[in-house]
Amino acid sequence: LDPYPRQRINVPLSTVVGASNELPESEELAALYDRFLLRRSVEPVSDESVLALLAATTVVPPGASASSGSSGPLDLEAVIEEVTAVASSMPLSTDVAALLGEVRSFLKEDVEPPIVVSDRRLVQAAKLLKC
Repeated sequence: LDPYPRQRINVPLSTVVGASNELPESEELAALYDRFLLRRSVEPVSDESVLALLAATTVVPPGASASSGSSGPLDLEAVIEEVTAVASSMPLSTDVAALLGEVRSFLKEDVEPPIVVSDRRLVQAAKLLKC
């Protein structure tokens, strides 16, 4: 098998969730990491809190619905299309755009270690704020 396939396959992907035990150190992984707009670092649950975590977990029996009063399943693709259409038609205010630019500069110049917000992530953040 060729480890580097030379054809692209279109996949209807709307969301990707990733998890890792460490931050990327190589350029290749940094490029992948750059594509995740929302990031959250979390610590493992402490030994003292494990029982509370498990007690707070809601278990839904197979075949049961986690939400009550639902009128039926949502068409996720239709919801995404609707939100995307509405958001893309909304203008980004100059105040918000200026604030995004200031945040980007702050992260690059005043945070140690510096955080570089790529153009791609800046545009994604603007689109997210419009939603």
